[in-house]
Amino acid sequence: MTRKEFVRRFILMEIADDYENVEHIRFMITRDCSRCGLIISETEIIFGLSEVIMAGLAKAYRLSGTVPALAIQGVPSQQEFTDPYTHFWATEAGRGLVTADRDWWPFDDVGNLRADWVSPKD
Repeated sequence: MTRKEFVRRFILMEIADDYENVEHIRFMITRDCSRCGLIISETEIIFGLSEVIMAGLAKAYRLSGTVPALAIQGVPSQQEFTDPYTHFWATEAGRGLVTADRDWWPFDDVGNLRADWVSPKD
């Protein structure tokens, strides 16, 4: 698995069960990847989000506390990515990918780094 694929999979894991904004996604990926000895930049995360959206594996939404979620068509603008009201959620295809293949996941069932895990190639 390449680093790019690894980042995309991590993103899908974070947005598979709920709407999440870039700040939350960045925090979770940074925290978990550091446990694997990897440093993932915000640029890589935004690029990965763009790719999963273009691949039909995720969608962007504008959320507010007063109106239902509003889908953003296509990849959000740079300004929309950092807007705290812009959230991302995996599509059915994205959630299917998350549940179909967990061999790449670096942690075991109790959260420890798997002894057989191999770091992604650059």
